[in-house]
Amino acid sequence: MPKHFFKALALLCLWPVSLEAQYQIIKLSGRTTAASYYEQRGDFILYKKPDLCKAVIYRCENEDVAESVRLLLEQDSSLSARQVKDRISSPEGLTTEEGKFRRWSERAISDEFWQTGLSPSVVADGKVVFAHITEIYSETRIHKLNKFDLFSVMHRNGNEDVLYDPDTTDSGDPSELQVRQYIMGEQYGMAEYHKPIHGPAGAAVGLASVFALGFYAPPVIFAYALAISQHNPRHIPPSPVIDEETFNSEFFRNGYHKYARNKKARQSLIWGGIGFVVGFPVFLVIFHE
Repeated sequence: MPKHFFKALALLCLWPVSLEAQYQIIKLSGRTTAASYYEQRGDFILYKKPDLCKAVIYRCENEDVAESVRLLLEQDSSLSARQVKDRISSPEGLTTEEGKFRRWSERAISDEFWQTGLSPSVVADGKVVFAHITEIYSETRIHKLNKFDLFSVMHRNGNEDVLYDPDTTDSGDPSELQVRQYIMGEQYGMAEYHKPIHGPAGAAVGLASVFALGFYAPPVIFAYALAISQHNPRHIPPSPVIDEETFNSEFFRNGYHKYARNKKARQSLIWGGIGFVVGFPVFLVIFHE
């Protein structure tokens, strides 16, 4: 079951970082944290995040674009991403991302490419991708998590250390399989649940409540977010990856619905607050001149 669980999540691309990371700490909330080291000490998990590098990721439409970019950087490694884009003949075939990246967060900065300079090219999502790494920073800070907030730790080789330990004396505790299904439902919601209407609707409620109630608008915004979070989505999009038994299980659907309800409430609150902030000065000008 652990390998099937790991494979399903990998194919869904639900992890926030690459599966090449040494460890993936899976939380009961469905979120994951990459780690280069971890150990269990009492009721806590101690871990280090992967090292950081300062780099530019180049994503090229084809090998010709990649070759022209690499040639420019080999001639002058001090060129910025913008300068490179200005000098190639097909700038529309190049996208760049500049900043600090965790080790393993991109295929072009995984183990075999972890050094300053130009990494070899890899193909990802139909693009030719490589990195220009200028600096590497070692991660030394030790982070701590309560093990009771965690489900398991996945190793890069597919092994799993299960931390979740249901209380066998309490029949109300879900089993390990049920918690796996619930987490997969949450992860599937993160990947698939997108309802942009909740943002504009929340903003409209925020604006309307300002003009109707003025200073007393915030409780209406909170009430609206609470109200829409009480309703589950009518439809869960089918998955070609998750097996039918898991997909149709009560715990998988509960995990998906929980994430969707929380997202609806969060979007409504954020956009309702934006509507309030935008509308309140107008309210003051119109009604208090």
